[in-house]
Amino acid sequence: MGAARHEVPPGHLIAILPREPHRYGAAEARPWTIYWLHCAGRAAEHLGAMPRRGRVSPLFEVDEQSRLAALFEEITEELSHGYGAGRLPAASLALAHLLGLAISATHRQTAYTGAGPRIRRAIAYMHQRLEDTVSIPELASMVNLSSSHFCAVFKKATGFAPLDYFPRLKIRRACELLDGGDLPVKRIAGELGFNDPLYFSRLFRRIQGISPTEYRGIVKG
Repeated sequence: MGAARHEVPPGHLIAILPREPHRYGAAEARPWTIYWLHCAGRAAEHLGAMPRRGRVSPLFEVDEQSRLAALFEEITEELSHGYGAGRLPAASLALAHLLGLAISATHRQTAYTGAGPRIRRAIAYMHQRLEDTVSIPELASMVNLSSSHFCAVFKKATGFAPLDYFPRLKIRRACELLDGGDLPVKRIAGELGFNDPLYFSRLFRRIQGISPTEYRGIVKG
């Protein structure tokens, strides 16, 4: 691109702006398969430029590769049947979703400021401990950061303090259990480490806006 050369490793995305001179190729020893998407139009150009906003490099890692690939396949599937008015809206909306995920990925990278792998490791650990409790020193020590630094980068990356994020993961899991079976609310609370079902219900309502019983009664899908 211009005078710069960028090597694109697996799991990365490169955003090329409209009318930006470029050329690309694959190394003979390590050829690759790429997803290439060209979009035009005022809205598409605006969204397509957003991943580059405030960044020196046009290259960034994406941590939701399967979702991006699935959306790409959805777009190509729609357009493989033609470009009529019945196909373009679905393809356009899938494109907007794809670009939205790409924009979100760049924002997360900026927020992580190099601590991304540690934050992801801490969140993965939280997922493994949903039936229990975690502490700030425990999480910070696991990712080799001081407690204060860990809390700062975690909140910058996720928008939540670690001990506010963790119960939200628990409530998300509670929603899955409520959707996927007929376990009593008290049993679900116990499986997620809540000894007091009333506290669990109050927390659920604070986060979801309704009680667990009301949530289970909503027809979904």
